Amino acid sequence: MKKLEGFTVIELLIAAAIGLISLGVLYGFYQAELKTYQFNKKRMEVIDELWLTMDKIEKEVREGKEFKSYTEFPLSIPPDSLVFATNDTATIAFFTSGDTALYRMVSTSLSAQTIAVGVAISAVTFPSGSCQISLTKNWTYRGMNEKESISSQIHLRNWGR
Repeated sequence: MKKLEGFTVIELLIAAAIGLISLGVLYGFYQAELKTYQFNKKRMEVIDELWLTMDKIEKEVREGKEFKSYTEFPLSIPPDSLVFATNDTATIAFFTSGDTALYRMVSTSLSAQTIAVGVAISAVTFPSGSCQISLTKNWTYRGMNEKESISSQIHLRNWGR
């Protein structure tokens, strides 16, 4: 009589257990990578929003004639605001009110326009006709509070004209 070859029940159970453990480990890696991807995607969306906002500000500031102090603006605005004159009659201010939004206001109309929600600005001007602008946004991902910031140095094109 010929001996039958094959797997015993014990060998099949061990192989199934090893297979399930391997699948569990792979699923854990997949979940970790998925969370990392989602976090980075949200972070990049925030950074993109900050750079788009910075681009809007830069385009306008470059056409400015001179930087002004926040005290020279007709209304009361925070000290870290960006204030500059575009011509002899108009002064523009970018400021944050209560860390809720970034606003743009022109001295001739005095009506505030919301530029970006949740974005805060901090500006330092230099006598050379340039300024250092920092934009910051706080955001939340899965209950964790995160903060992103970008900075840019901008020079006035029409400085001294």
